Amino acid sequence: MFSIRRYLLATLLLVAAVSMLATGWWSYREAVHEVEELFDAQLAQSARVLMATLSSHPLRIDGDENDTVVFPIGQAPAIGAAGGSPPRAPAGHKYETRLAFQLWEGSGERLLMRSANAPTQALAPFRAGYGEVRIAGEHFHVFTLAQDGTWLQVAQDDYMRGELAMEIAVASLWPHLLAMPLMALLIWWLVRRGLQPLDELRAAMAGRDIGNLRAVEVLPSVELQPVVRELNGLLARLESSVVRERRFTADAAHELRTPLAVLRIHAENALATQDERERREALGMLVRGVERASRLVEQLLTLARVEPDAAAHRFETVRLNALVREELAALFPVAARRRQEIDFIDEGEAAVFGNRALLGILVRNLVDNALRYSPEGSLVRVSLRAPVAAAGGAALAELRVDDQGPGIPAALSQRVFERFFRADTSRGDGAGLGLSIVARVVALHGGDVEAGAATTGSGAGFRVRLPLAPPAASSAAAPAIVAPPAP
Repeated sequence: MFSIRRYLLATLLLVAAVSMLATGWWSYREAVHEVEELFDAQLAQSARVLMATLSSHPLRIDGDENDTVVFPIGQAPAIGAAGGSPPRAPAGHKYETRLAFQLWEGSGERLLMRSANAPTQALAPFRAGYGEVRIAGEHFHVFTLAQDGTWLQVAQDDYMRGELAMEIAVASLWPHLLAMPLMALLIWWLVRRGLQPLDELRAAMAGRDIGNLRAVEVLPSVELQPVVRELNGLLARLESSVVRERRFTADAAHELRTPLAVLRIHAENALATQDERERREALGMLVRGVERASRLVEQLLTLARVEPDAAAHRFETVRLNALVREELAALFPVAARRRQEIDFIDEGEAAVFGNRALLGILVRNLVDNALRYSPEGSLVRVSLRAPVAAAGGAALAELRVDDQGPGIPAALSQRVFERFFRADTSRGDGAGLGLSIVARVVALHGGDVEAGAATTGSGAGFRVRLPLAPPAASSAAAPAIVAPPAP
């Protein structure tokens, strides 16, 4: 499992270690460069000092003119000596044995003087300046100096240079190595402190019970505030969903309790009576009660479908004219059974952006409500007009459903859209949910609905207005999206 804490610790420690190694390597390279510069300057200076000394105090040598004066390391030439072995100088530095020199007459005609560790052949070509040679398997830096027909060559091997450079680099790297454990401890503490807001948020959520959906009040770092904000938004939506679910459960339990009790009474009456007529009457009432209970359950389920955030509603361009005709055709048998008529007036093409299934529920509930509350042999008029100008200049589609029922008192024109409210309980067999469902569907589509008097005289009239789809979406099939427009 991925761990931010382990990831930060590993990456920071790795970066620190790599940085330290890079610093050590860079220090070593710089030390080598500086040592090379220093020893090259020292090599040239030694050659010039030796040449100046020999020029000022010529060395007198007794013996054959082909003899070469050899100076052991640790002894200096006795300037002005009258022959014999020169006196031994005090012990020098350990790097002294890494130095060698030669003094040549002419361009290599005769070796006049050399150190004991110098070979008898020339250290380097007779060319003034710096050079590099390999003698007896060792690499040497050579500085050649010419003066008055003599050539002086001073050589120094690479060992002392590399050793000194390494000592300088190690000396500079040791403090870093010693500080590495302290740095690791500091990085661990900083990571732990930096991730403390996550621990606080985890503790705040871990201590909650399942019913605690209040907003998180922890004040984390700036980086975590968007996370907490989204989490609080999710908790708020979840709490709203739970409240709706509890309300729906309570409403369903309340509304189903009475029909179920009535069904039991009718069933018991049918079982208890010996009279065939009374049994048939009780069974008929039982059938009607079952129908009413079935309708109630269907409306409760429909109401749950149109609740906000209950499900993602797919919206698309819907031809409202064709949809209304389809729904009316499905309701014609219901009207014919009661010798009722449905008149549809189509005035203009109405294309709206919405959910086809929900809009079908809207039309079906309005027309079914009108049929239930209208007497036998009556007329229900449905009209659809588009476009209709709104106050803000927007184009709307207007759907009206007028019946010839008892009508709705003006004082109750708003309450009829409340759940389980029935203006006249003596008529119809509804549960008071149909118009509540209509209001919710209209709100999801950004429209409005009004209840009032019918335009044809007595009875109730309902007017629904919905925004028309944009012309581009109306002329072509628009891609479906998931999310309703803002009510």
